[in-house]
Amino acid sequence: MANIILVIDKENDFYKRFIDYFKKDKKKMILLAFPKEEEIKEYWHFLFSLGEELQKANIPFSLSLERGSLFSLLDLAKTIACEMVILPKSKFLLLGEEYEDFLKELNCPLLIY
Repeated sequence: MANIILVIDKENDFYKRFIDYFKKDKKKMILLAFPKEEEIKEYWHFLFSLGEELQKANIPFSLSLERGSLFSLLDLAKTIACEMVILPKSKFLLLGEEYEDFLKELNCPLLIY
């Protein structure tokens, strides 16, 4: 089964379109968020509500919160043989000048929304 990492940004609800699209294919989704320290509880609640929606649709999923930089998702992508990473533009821009290193190390396609 293919694994899709979908990085969630609550400020940009475009992720809902990806969830709806991948529901049709029954691909396993890893819903991942990189909240600020003061947003951790809020993001857990938010991710659990998305998880309930996926569970009702019988879609396999995992939830995770990460602290630090986006580089932490590189190991996850390699470990689970990720088919694609879907990332909000706002998070990608935080990489600054390190974006080239990130892209070189990522072993699957990246879709920025």
